[in-house]
Amino acid sequence: MSASVRGGALPRCPGPVVFGSGPSLWASTPSRPLRPPPACDAGSQAGLTGASQAVAAAAAVAVAQAACGRRSYLRRGQVARKFFGGLADLGLGEPCEITRRRLTPLVEKINALGSDLQALGDSGLLEAAADLRRRAKAGEDLDALLPEAFALVREASARTLGLRHFDVQLMGGIVMHQGGVAEMATGEGKTLAAILPAFLNALSGQGVHIVTTNDYLARRDAEWVGQPLRFLGLSVGVVQASMSPVQRQVSYACDVTYVTNVELGFDYLRDQMAKTQSEMRLRQEEPFHCAIVDEADSVLIDEGRTPLVVSAQAEKPSPKYAAALQVADLLKRTSDYTLEEKQRLCTLTEAGSMQAAAALGIDDLFNPQDPWAPFVVNAVNAKEFHLRDRQYLVRDGKVISVDEFTGRPMDNRRYGAGLHQAIEAKEGVEIQPEAITLATISYQNLFRLFGKLCGMTGTAATEARELEKIYGLKVCVVPTNRPCLRLDDNDQVYSTDAAKWQAVATEVRSAYLVGRPVLVGTTSVENSETLAVLLDSQKVPYRLLNAKPENAAAEAEIIAAGGRKGAVTIATNMAGRGTDIVLGGDSKVMAQAVISASFKEAPSEDVSHELRLLSQEALNAWGGEGSASEILALCFSEAPAWPSCAQHAAALQQLRQAYENILGGLRGSCELERQQVAALGGLYVLGTERHEARRVDRQLRGRAGRQGDPGGSCFYLSLSDNVFRVFGGDTIQALVGMDGPADVPLASPLLSGALDEAQKQVESYFFGIRKEVYKFDLVLDQQRQVIYALRRRALLDDDEGVSASLRAWCEESMTELVQELVQPGQALDSWPWPRLAQKTSAWFTGTLAVTPEQLRQAASAGGQQGADDLAAWLRTEGLLALEIKEAAIDADAPGLRHAVRRQLLLMQVDKFWRRHLENMDFLKQSAKLRSYGQREPLVEYKLEGYKAFMGMMGRIRRNTVYSLFTFMPRPLRPVSEERLAALCESVAAEVPAALPEVDVKLRSSALGRVSEHLRLQGSLAPQGLVSQLLEEAGLPGSRAAQLRWLHACDELQLLEDEFAQAVYVGLRV
Repeated sequence: MSASVRGGALPRCPGPVVFGSGPSLWASTPSRPLRPPPACDAGSQAGLTGASQAVAAAAAVAVAQAACGRRSYLRRGQVARKFFGGLADLGLGEPCEITRRRLTPLVEKINALGSDLQALGDSGLLEAAADLRRRAKAGEDLDALLPEAFALVREASARTLGLRHFDVQLMGGIVMHQGGVAEMATGEGKTLAAILPAFLNALSGQGVHIVTTNDYLARRDAEWVGQPLRFLGLSVGVVQASMSPVQRQVSYACDVTYVTNVELGFDYLRDQMAKTQSEMRLRQEEPFHCAIVDEADSVLIDEGRTPLVVSAQAEKPSPKYAAALQVADLLKRTSDYTLEEKQRLCTLTEAGSMQAAAALGIDDLFNPQDPWAPFVVNAVNAKEFHLRDRQYLVRDGKVISVDEFTGRPMDNRRYGAGLHQAIEAKEGVEIQPEAITLATISYQNLFRLFGKLCGMTGTAATEARELEKIYGLKVCVVPTNRPCLRLDDNDQVYSTDAAKWQAVATEVRSAYLVGRPVLVGTTSVENSETLAVLLDSQKVPYRLLNAKPENAAAEAEIIAAGGRKGAVTIATNMAGRGTDIVLGGDSKVMAQAVISASFKEAPSEDVSHELRLLSQEALNAWGGEGSASEILALCFSEAPAWPSCAQHAAALQQLRQAYENILGGLRGSCELERQQVAALGGLYVLGTERHEARRVDRQLRGRAGRQGDPGGSCFYLSLSDNVFRVFGGDTIQALVGMDGPADVPLASPLLSGALDEAQKQVESYFFGIRKEVYKFDLVLDQQRQVIYALRRRALLDDDEGVSASLRAWCEESMTELVQELVQPGQALDSWPWPRLAQKTSAWFTGTLAVTPEQLRQAASAGGQQGADDLAAWLRTEGLLALEIKEAAIDADAPGLRHAVRRQLLLMQVDKFWRRHLENMDFLKQSAKLRSYGQREPLVEYKLEGYKAFMGMMGRIRRNTVYSLFTFMPRPLRPVSEERLAALCESVAAEVPAALPEVDVKLRSSALGRVSEHLRLQGSLAPQGLVSQLLEEAGLPGSRAAQLRWLHACDELQLLEDEFAQAVYVGLRV
C-alpha cells in the first residue's frame, strides 16, 4: 500500500516536557517543529570517512534528540537494571563487562595462535584440524582444545569467507561451548560465532545440530558459514521440509547439521513411529549429542510449551460445533458467562448452563454420555478471545493461527481440544476433522534430551531465571564490537487508544518529512491496518508487513528497503526478530529482488530488456518456468555449485555476472544514502504497545542502532492497552478515569514505574503457567522415555535381543497369570484348576494343550511353595510353546519369525501408547479438579499416572506374547508372468505400455540398492517402500515399469498377498 505525498506545514513534535513538580500528569507540548540537524546535512557528511563519520553520526543523533525536546531515560547503569533485572545488581558492573573480564584471558590465548596459523598453507590447516579430531576421539578434554580449535576456525573463515571473527564473537562462541546462552546484539554476527563451538564439539564425531527457526536460514547458513567447516574437513548437512527420509538420514549423519526446530522435533517423533530401521531419520547411536539453538529464547521459551503432535484425522467432525455456535450467540457476558482475561478462558454461570441446555433441548449440558459443555465453552471462547486478524487469519477457506510472538501465520498449527473447529464454525468455513494424537512431545522435553544444550539470541537476559531453572542454561551478555548509539526515549502514554494512534501517525509524518526512516511495530494485523488508514489520510507513503499473504510475500524486499531515506514501514512482530534493517538499504537483497523480478511474466520497470533476455535464456536452458527457483538459488548462493551441464553453467554464469554488476552499482548508492540517514539520526523505531514479555519489546528496539549505527526508539502507549488493562494494578486503573486532554501524553515517574511493574507481573504470571505445565509434562516425559527406549530396542536390537525380551515377557505373563487366579492360602481342591487350564491353553493356542491334572501335579506341594512351583512349570511350558510357534512361523517363510517378533511388539506398543496419551490427558484435567478437595493436583496426577502407566506396560507384555501365539501367517505367492501382466494392466493408466529408456548401469545400481536394503533388514519390503528407494536412486518410471524391472532382476522376487492385495519384494532363495 502507498499514498501520494502532499505538501503541508510541518507538524509540531509531540514529545512531552513536564513543567514544575506539581501533581498534574499532563505535559505541555513544545512549539518548535522537527527539523533535520543543520550541521549534519548530506553535503557535510559526504566527505567524512572512518572515525569522523562515527563522531558526526553521534553528534547528529544528539542534535536531533535535543531538537525534539526529548530525554533518554536509559542513562548509564539504568540500561542494565531496566533490561537485565537482577543480573545487574551483583555489584560487579554491567553484565557485558562481567563477561568481558571473565573471558578476555581465553580470548588472548586464541589471538596468540593467530600468527602461526596464518603462516600455514591450506593443507597445513587441514592437517591441524585432523590432529584435533584424533586428540578429541582419544578422549582429550575439549576445553583444552578450545584455543586451538577456535583459532583454526577463525583462520579458515578468513580464507573462505573473507570474515575474521571479532573478539566479541569469540566470547560468544566460548559462552556457547560452556553450555550457556550468549546474548549478542543485532548485527553482531551470531551466525558466524556459532560455527566456533560447532567445530569444537563435532571433533569427537558424535554430531552437532545447529537449530534455526526456518528452512531459509538453515539452507543459507549451511551454504554460507558451512564453508569454513567443510574447508577443515567436517561434513555439513542441512534438513529441509521437502526432503525424503533417506536424504534426512544422510544430513543427520553429517558432523554438523543445520535443521529447524520443527523438523528436528517431528523427525524425532517419526522415528518413534518407524516400523523398520530404514525409516529412521536421526542417528541410531547418540542422536542427541549437542545442540546450538539460534533465537534460543523464542525456541526454548515462546515455543517451549507448544506440543509437537503427530496426529491422524478422525472420520468426520462433530455436528455439535455448528449448534454450539448458535447457542454461544444467545449467551450474554456476565449473566451467562464470566471472563478470565488472564487465563483467556470463559466460565459458564449456572444461569448460562441452564439457558444453553434449554436452547439445545437437553436436560444436562454435562452428561458424560452426551457431553455438550466443551462445545459450548469453546464456542464462547472463540467469540470472546479469538478474533480475526488478531489471533488468526482466514485464507483460502481455512483458519490459520498467528503466532503471538513472531506475528507469522502458522499453517500447520491448530488449536487443540476442539477450539480450532469452534473458530472454523464461527467463520463459516469447512470444519476440519478432529485429530487423534499418535505421538507428542514439547520443545522443553525435546531439547532436554541433548547432552549439551546451548544457544544464542539478542534478548535472553530478562528470561535468565527461567532458562536456568528449566534447562540449566546460564545467560551471559556479550559486549558489542562497537558502542551502541541508539537513544531510547521515554514512553509516550495517552489516556485513550484514539489519541495514541493519532500521535503515532503525527510522529511518523514528522520523521518522514525530514527523510528519517521509521519502523512502526504493531501487535496485530488489525492494528497495523488501523495505522495504515491514518497515514493514508496524512498522505504518508508506507510499506505494510504483516501476516496477510499479499504483504508477507514481499517481506525480504520490505525489510531490505526499511532503512532507506524516507522509508516508512508498518510491521507486526514479523520485523521484531531475525531481521537486519541496514541504513541506506540492503544492497544484496535489493539486487536479488531485481534479478528475481526479471523471471516474472510482467517484470517491473526496474528490469532492463537485457536482464529479461538473460533470465529467459536461463529458463530455456533449464527447460521451463518451474526451474526459476532452482536457478535463483544457485545465482544467489554464497558458495554456488556450478552445474555439470555446460549449457546450464553458461547461462548461470551470465546471470551471476549480471547480479554482481547490479550489486556493485547498488553498493555505492546505498553507502551514500547510509551516510545521509545516519546524519538524520538513523532508523527510528516506534512501538505501539508493550508486549507481554519485555524481551519482545527489546527485539523491536534492537532493529535500530545495529553495529554502532545511530538510531532511536520510542513507545507510544495507551492506558487501555491489553497488558495494562488486565495486569495494570491500582495505580494504572486510577489513572484511567482521570479527566484531562486526550491528545497530550501523560508523564510521571510514578506512571513509568507502574507500567514497568505491570509488564513484570505479566512475565511472572506466564512464567508460573509455563512452570506448572512443565511439571505436569515432566511426568509424561518420564513415561515417554521408557516407551521410546522400548521401541528403539525393538528396532535396533539384533534378533537374539528381541527374542530374549519376548521370552522374558512370556515368563512374566505366566507368573502374573498364577498370581491373578491362585490364592496360595486356600486348599489345593479350592484352586480354580479348570479355569486356569482353559486360560493357559488359550495362551498356548496351536502349540500345547494343558490339562487341570498337569497343573495340579505341578503344584502338588500346595501353599506358597505350590504356587511358586506352578509358576515355574508354566514358565517352562510357555518357553517351549513359544519355540514351537516360532518354528511353525518359520516353516511358512524362513526367517519370518524375526520380522513377526518386531512388528507385533511395535504394533502393541503403538496401540497402547496412543490410548495412554488420551488417558493421561483426561487424568490431567481430573487431577486439577481435585484441588477443590484440598488435594495437590500434581501429586494426584503422578500417582494416577503411575498406576495407568504400569497397567499399560503389563498389557503391552501380555498382548505381545499372546499375539505371537495366535499369529497366523498368510502365504505369499510368487508373482507369475500372467499375474505380472495383470498387475501392470491395473496400473497401465499411469504410464505408456513401453518401458522408458534407462541407462543399464543406473538400473543395475538402483536394483542393487534394493537388494542391499533387504539384506540389511533381513525381511520383505512392501512394494511402495521399494518404489521410494528406486526413485531416490534416480531410476525413473511408473509403478508398472518398476514391477517389470523388479521381476526381471535375478536377485529379487515379487511376492503377493492375495488376501490383502499387496505386493512385496524379497530376495531370491
